[in-house]
Amino acid sequence: MDYKNLQIDMSNLHFEWLKQPMLREYWGRAHTEASNERDHCKKKLEEIKAELDIMYRTEWDNLFPNLKMTEGGIANIIANSGEYKETYSEYLETIKNTNILSNVLKVLDDRKSALDNQVKLFIAGYFDASNISEETKQFIQEKNKEALVDDLNKNERMKKIRKKRSS
Repeated sequence: MDYKNLQIDMSNLHFEWLKQPMLREYWGRAHTEASNERDHCKKKLEEIKAELDIMYRTEWDNLFPNLKMTEGGIANIIANSGEYKETYSEYLETIKNTNILSNVLKVLDDRKSALDNQVKLFIAGYFDASNISEETKQFIQEKNKEALVDDLNKNERMKKIRKKRSS
């Protein structure tokens, strides 16, 4: 997920509220598809296990004439078969993807809550300039001035001008 989608533009809360349900729907659909893929993969894994179980039980004496058939032996042979290992690996990947998308949905719920709280603060006048203390205003002005000076110091034209003046 692009984390820019999670950021809230405070100057455009109305657009953020319009974007929220679209994000939720998009990632909700992706989660549903991932869950469906996980369920299909699990079913495929169970089918492979059942087929291998039947095959090894019926062919045990031909495949392993000197070994006694046990539940543990069959389970180990199935778990070590290439097809089962590959499908199990795919199944683990689908579980991971589903879990990631579950977390994305939780994050989007948190984003919605944050949006709701930002709107409440905005309505309450929290962001009005009159509510900002003098100390905070000075701090912001100093930071803005520092950023401006840094930008000017990085500017190639300003470097050339300073160099000409100092010569």
